[in-house]
Amino acid sequence: MVRAGWFMKRDELSFALPGIPRITCEELKQMMGGGADFVLVDAGPVESGYNMGHLPGAISIPNQPEASYTEEWITMQLEGLPTDKLIVFYCD
Repeated sequence: MVRAGWFMKRDELSFALPGIPRITCEELKQMMGGGADFVLVDAGPVESGYNMGHLPGAISIPNQPEASYTEEWITMQLEGLPTDKLIVFYCD
């Protein structure tokens, strides 16, 4: 079972993803500084996100136009992620 967390850049962000916990910037900073064992995924566009700069240790699973989100595409992107670690996704 994959456990995932969603990093919220702004505490005031109003939307929620049901069943997926959210963490704040400060919590992510503490996790990164405290040696927590987790996978950090940059889910922003490659051109304007990951390639322009990303958080240390982050891997890229870029977001796509909505039409590209097929079950097959999602499965391919998530296949290589560990199932025994917390996974934190972030985007700008």
